[in-house]
Amino acid sequence: MMMRDITLKIEQGTRINETEALWLYEHAELSELGGLANRINLRKNGTAVFYNINRHINPTNICSLSCKFCAYSKKIGEEGGYAYEIDEMITKAGEAVAQGATEIHMVGGLHPRWNFQRYVDMIKAMHDAFPDVHLKAFTAVELDWMARKARKTITEVMVELRDAGLGSFPGGGAEIFHPEIRDQICDTKVSGEQWIDTHRTAHKLGIRSNCTMLYGHIESYTHRVDHMRRLRELQDETGGFNVFIPLAFQPFQNEMGINRYTFGADDLRTIAVARLYLDNFKHIKSYWVMLGQDIAQLALQFGANDLDGTVLEEKISRAAGGRAGMIMTRGNLENLILRSGRTPVERTTLYNPVRAGDLVHLTPVNDEYLAAGMTDVPKDMLRSLKDGETMSPSNLWKVAVTAPLHAISESLRASGKTNNTGPSLTESVAISIDKTTRAEALTHDIRHLLSGLESRSITAPAHAAAIILDTSDSAHAGSQLHLPAMIAATKLASPGSSIILRGVTAAIMAAESSGEKPTAYFANLRMLGLDVLEESVSDNALATDAKWLIFTCAQAAEIAIIPLITLKTLANAPDWSSWADDVTEMRGRLTTTGLIFAVALGVTQNSLIMPSEFMKAIGLTRLALPLPTQIWTPAHTMPVLSPQRGLGADSDQHPVMKLISALKTFGSSGIGFVAAGEFSAERAWEDLRASGTLPQVTCPRQNKLDLAEKFAARLSDLRHVPAPLAGG
Repeated sequence: MMMRDITLKIEQGTRINETEALWLYEHAELSELGGLANRINLRKNGTAVFYNINRHINPTNICSLSCKFCAYSKKIGEEGGYAYEIDEMITKAGEAVAQGATEIHMVGGLHPRWNFQRYVDMIKAMHDAFPDVHLKAFTAVELDWMARKARKTITEVMVELRDAGLGSFPGGGAEIFHPEIRDQICDTKVSGEQWIDTHRTAHKLGIRSNCTMLYGHIESYTHRVDHMRRLRELQDETGGFNVFIPLAFQPFQNEMGINRYTFGADDLRTIAVARLYLDNFKHIKSYWVMLGQDIAQLALQFGANDLDGTVLEEKISRAAGGRAGMIMTRGNLENLILRSGRTPVERTTLYNPVRAGDLVHLTPVNDEYLAAGMTDVPKDMLRSLKDGETMSPSNLWKVAVTAPLHAISESLRASGKTNNTGPSLTESVAISIDKTTRAEALTHDIRHLLSGLESRSITAPAHAAAIILDTSDSAHAGSQLHLPAMIAATKLASPGSSIILRGVTAAIMAAESSGEKPTAYFANLRMLGLDVLEESVSDNALATDAKWLIFTCAQAAEIAIIPLITLKTLANAPDWSSWADDVTEMRGRLTTTGLIFAVALGVTQNSLIMPSEFMKAIGLTRLALPLPTQIWTPAHTMPVLSPQRGLGADSDQHPVMKLISALKTFGSSGIGFVAAGEFSAERAWEDLRASGTLPQVTCPRQNKLDLAEKFAARLSDLRHVPAPLAGG
């Protein structure tokens, strides 16, 4: 097997070549790739994950260039253009220094009226005001501009800036080196060769720098590997790079014509490949500003050992649709790191711990620890879980608390419980109902929703869509809901659609107020057209016995059920004990009941669950529950850390989509009912496709719909999706 051979080389300390790096991009199973990258990172960096207290200052967005991918630049006189005076920048820096900043990061546009002396004065004034703060400023593109304006060499420009107080260079402007791509996206910038030469010059002068790669636009995996090869060769030559920073392309308000964010699985794959291929780099950054906090936190398990910093007022990616915000606090950063099972270490720009006591966390993890990953007892428990043995809630809790994420994914692969056909989705429309809803209006509203779905549907809405009657917001008014009339009105609106009732609490109260026996009540609902009863996160307070009594009545009426296992927080950590109780209860129910369409896993409202914790819960739930039970992770119940919208982002770009493409890796069978208006089914299909398999489009009572080939043809040009994952 290619993966086995590559793993053996890496484990033995042998460098992999471009062909092997490309294979990892195109074929490697994501969990196996991530697990290998995670081990290599722990060997290099121990349990430490770096962050710093810094501030970004973008001096101007007025720029002489017109790069197609840029949403930030303006021309002189254009609305939104600005140029800070040096005093303004000093004030901004002072605000950050007062909050503990050790670094000021400055990059911006190429202002046609600024001469080189202005940049020197900018650095000198900043250094004089804050002599202990590291000034990281100016890309290779800016340095080239300064040299041409001043009619000086790059070396002369660098020496003057260094003497004025500049500490290091950031790595921006690298984009993609290959001329085939560079000529299309930024033909007016310095060439890839010039960028390399500029940083070579800096390193010879003793000035360290970062390096970047802008990915997720029109480049291929081949172009990415070529880009990393050139960086690896320069690092071999000079050793002058601090860190490699993959920059996820932000798609809005530019001329590229790309209308979606990068796939979360592709972000993780890029981090992992970088960790394995760039073997002469100690640090790989998971840049939260462009990845979003969700993927950035998960990437700490895929080879990254740095989150960047507090940033404060980052404008460039924000202008292009960045949704992660413009600032994070020290507490936010440390929480993301701690909840990933790592140790937060505040660093300087040059990757020295700010506190000497943190040096201990940089000790490389030895192979004995890596082989075990946890103490022997939980390791044996995880092995038992993999082998299909039942487990008490207390033992399940121990595994959840102690088992590393990749130990769980490895057990999942070995168990044979992974979904080789790809997760599924069900296209739907959802409509909330409460005591004010009238049957006639409901029929009209559903027809209107289906009509709006027709033009952008991946199924035939009148015949295959699922219609969700959502009672989640009216759980305590259930006694006033006349469900038979609602279901009859829904069936009238779309006779061929499946009908799902979301919300068990309201269903219980409506049944009780009807005066009928529950079995008879649900038999009537089934006769009127109800197909599925789905538990909602708002049912979390419902007593277990009451919930299953209603589920039993629904099943007796041949209504399929979707019970929910919830994950919630307790004292700033997942309540694994409560989750273990739910899983154990569910396992017992699965042996005695039928008509369970799927078991869903979701996060309770107002619970801050980290992506790495949610992925762990998926994997352990899949291991604990028997086949052929489907484990759904409905999109609307998944955790999300990043703000929902960025400048220019549309409703199809919900941030939870970033995590969807990684779900298969950890055992998810599907993302449930994808409701138009909240999510785009086509976007969701693309994200599931990015996991490397062909997703299934399903519908209750109709099994899998025969749409795979048709839909695959529509998306045959989908970029940055690995080839079907084949063993070998």
